[in-house]
Amino acid sequence: MRTTLTIAGSDSSGGAGIQADLKTFAAFGVYGLSAVTAVTAQSTAGITASAPLPADLVIAQIEAVAGDIAIHATKTGMLATAAIVEAVVATIEELDLPLVVAGPVALSSSGQQLLDADGVLALVSVLLPRVRLVTPNLPEAELISGCRVESLPMSPGWRSRSRCSALEPAGMRRRTPTWTSRSTSGRSASTRRSATP
Repeated sequence: MRTTLTIAGSDSSGGAGIQADLKTFAAFGVYGLSAVTAVTAQSTAGITASAPLPADLVIAQIEAVAGDIAIHATKTGMLATAAIVEAVVATIEELDLPLVVAGPVALSSSGQQLLDADGVLALVSVLLPRVRLVTPNLPEAELISGCRVESLPMSPGWRSRSRCSALEPAGMRRRTPTWTSRSTSGRSASTRRSATP
């Protein structure tokens, strides 16, 4: 059976974070593994509290799982702090974790910041250049690209359009990940494939 490791925050309502990732993996017949980065107290109405775990505890979870079970793909979600972003990237590289997909979780659907300012910089400069696929929602796409992103109505062939000439923040040129934009309603559509420089 194929496995995927999710490195993300915990959502007590089960609608996002590792809980949603594990349910999605199971629905596709993939065995889910997890490393919790932060704990949130939330319901369908929003987040009432959140706290990041220490970076060394996040890494200990990843190392424990990777030392025992073959990992076929890796997904990141809420990383909460620059220290966690940097530690996760170093561990992904050290353990050579495959097929990394980044959900650059920076804001909750209610607009609460879930990644500190230094974390956003680390995400853009350290994590995103090393991933295969980036899946921001529209506000996250704007935050990490520094550009205004407009969406078109969902329809066959829907594409997001940007007033930027490219959604390539500084540091994104080493690899050419595919960008997928998650609308705030949760539907996904591929926005563009980065051009190789």
